[in-house]
Amino acid sequence: MPRLRRRRHRRRPAHDRRRYLHGRGFTDELLTANRIGFDPGPRQLPRPDGLPHAGPGIAFPVLRPEDHRPVYYQVRYLRSDQRRRYDQPSQDLAPNPKLAHLLTAGPTVPGMTVVCEGFPDALTAAHCGFAAVALLGTAHASATGAPSLASRLIEERPESAFVVCFDDDTALNQDKLPAGRNAALHLADALAHHGQIVLNVQTPAGIKDLNAWWQQNPDAVRAALHSFPAILGRPALAPRDDGPRPAGPSSDYPDAPESVGKASHRAGSPETISPSLANPTV
Repeated sequence: MPRLRRRRHRRRPAHDRRRYLHGRGFTDELLTANRIGFDPGPRQLPRPDGLPHAGPGIAFPVLRPEDHRPVYYQVRYLRSDQRRRYDQPSQDLAPNPKLAHLLTAGPTVPGMTVVCEGFPDALTAAHCGFAAVALLGTAHASATGAPSLASRLIEERPESAFVVCFDDDTALNQDKLPAGRNAALHLADALAHHGQIVLNVQTPAGIKDLNAWWQQNPDAVRAALHSFPAILGRPALAPRDDGPRPAGPSSDYPDAPESVGKASHRAGSPETISPSLANPTV
């Protein structure tokens, strides 16, 4: 009997990992395409100082677009009593790449990239068939950091419109600082300043982020995401059935319109779109 208990204890982290991932709407195909893994923690897998070491967790790798090799990773700890939910290598071991391009598990809708705050939200967009990019920390989209971040996004997605969907940190606690909203505004402004078509999207009131919305109403999230190409003035092209594809540069997206628009839009309420440039396309 003691041996059986030990075996159950060893299996529990894997069970928790699957429950966490499947509970957030991620299919095995999507997880495999993005090489999502499991860190059993330092007791079972010793590692040098500077790597995440606070226990078992989900390992979200940053894949190099050209060959999908992992070059960085973040860990989402599974224990509910962890003071810090996410962790990553120290700067001296591995500089934070700031952005992670996600793969879809099937056809990718052309002409639009969804930029999200963190891996779970970006995986939600990828699950819906969109090229998705995870921002690895809102500090990278500060007033001073957003311009260079926007330039990099444009370089890596040169013929794409952008949807920015960051967290609403005040959704569940009005006393918190709106770090996600502020970062989204900085990045959307920087993209528009570079002449890009960009939509700054907020989740419905009371919902913190895109994945939390998906857990409540996946059909609404899918419908909202698939409505954005028309709002952005992108041609309604059928996605190509060519398997997993990186959210990286592509030469076969339609040309962007000459005029540029920037808008703020709360998902589910299109009437709140408010173009802020003189010649908007939305």
